[in-house]
Amino acid sequence: MKQCFAVLAAVGVVCVIGCPHNLYEVQMTPQGQRVERSVSSQRVGEPPAATQPDGQPAQPQVTVVRGVLDGLMPDAVGGASGRYQHVATSLGGVTAYLERFRGNDDQSGVVERQFQAVDRVVDILLGWAKAERGDRAEFAKLGTFLDVELRRDLKNLALHMWMFSAANRQVGPDGRTCLEFFRWETVARATQYLIERGYLVPEDLTLIARWQEAEGQAEQLALLRPLVRRLLTAKVGLTDKQVIDDLASLLDKPEEVETSLTEYLAGVEAYKEHLAEWNRQAATQPQDQRQPEPDPIEWLAEQLAAMFHLDMDIADADDEVKIVLKTGTEPLATNGQWDAQARQVAWSCRIAPESAERTHLPVICYAVWAQPDEVFQKARFGRVAVDGEDLALYALWHKGLTDAQARQWDQFLASLKPGDELPGKLEAFRFAGQDDRDEPVLAAGSIIKRLKKEEPSDAPDGPGE
Repeated sequence: MKQCFAVLAAVGVVCVIGCPHNLYEVQMTPQGQRVERSVSSQRVGEPPAATQPDGQPAQPQVTVVRGVLDGLMPDAVGGASGRYQHVATSLGGVTAYLERFRGNDDQSGVVERQFQAVDRVVDILLGWAKAERGDRAEFAKLGTFLDVELRRDLKNLALHMWMFSAANRQVGPDGRTCLEFFRWETVARATQYLIERGYLVPEDLTLIARWQEAEGQAEQLALLRPLVRRLLTAKVGLTDKQVIDDLASLLDKPEEVETSLTEYLAGVEAYKEHLAEWNRQAATQPQDQRQPEPDPIEWLAEQLAAMFHLDMDIADADDEVKIVLKTGTEPLATNGQWDAQARQVAWSCRIAPESAERTHLPVICYAVWAQPDEVFQKARFGRVAVDGEDLALYALWHKGLTDAQARQWDQFLASLKPGDELPGKLEAFRFAGQDDRDEPVLAAGSIIKRLKKEEPSDAPDGPGE
């Protein structure tokens, strides 16, 4: 039973800072269609293994990989995938960077496995309770509570933990991870849920604090006794004092409960399948390499952990990824931190160790920025008329043209000069095969709108508006 209590107590535990982990540092400098990229990696947080001749600690070994890339990003950290994309036009270019680090995009599968663990745990509790106390008065009330209310509420709490665990490594634009500002909200939501549904009353919060300070399992179980009695009466609806006393007394006999649960679990189909798999693997391994035979109570603790999606790095430290992207201009969109002085975007991310089970959402880093060709635009329009989001939308529109249309449009733009006739020329432009009665070309209409304004808009309309 100690393992089960340890798993429940672990909810909300956060990894201790400073554990040994890998540090990856990524530097990127765009070069038009390509990007220069270097990745350094080192192990940090470990005590020095050796000293130099002068007695100073040996420096950690750093591995550096450099390259000039076009398109796909190589996996430099284990479990990463990304892309660098640049679209160039005569009016300027738009560039996008997007990269994923580790994690699992199949979150529906993660939630489904959590719900399966809930069903497994509740079925075990229901079956064990029936085997031990099924012949007692009012057992039907207890059975209904376990099978309906507890099953539903555990699934809702599992979803709360999933939301936290799935997103706790995501990085906000201020550089903080969701872990830093979402963990207490998760605790608050779960607490309010339990209070509203009668599992807790406000006074129980002081009892929980005392439980954490208690010395030994016996003292902890004694503190839980009034809470259990209240649940049996107010929540489950039991009225027979003898039945309530009998059930509450189980807290005084943890060894007896553990023995009874162990015997019951030995006949549970899911545990038998787990044991059979262990036997199949053990048959192919040397005696000294075999894992210990699964303990039923430890297996039940694993089901509890799976139920609450405990991906909180209790045993392992997260790796770090630090990224610097020298965009030269402020991005239109990014979840990184813009440094106006250095003209670059930076990210500092936590990612789960490569060996950890991947159940959380992948960490995503992205940036999109546009750089107008000021010389070309001023020579044709008298000023920079297409910039920011307008330029990004224009580049996407231009990318969708056929080769023949792109050549015709670019030749037309190159022939333009500032002056009163410019709007009329733009409005009159049609692609080969179009009728003069057709609507003006999409991008031409957008440029006309920009030219009719004295200054570029802070919130420009796109070519399609």
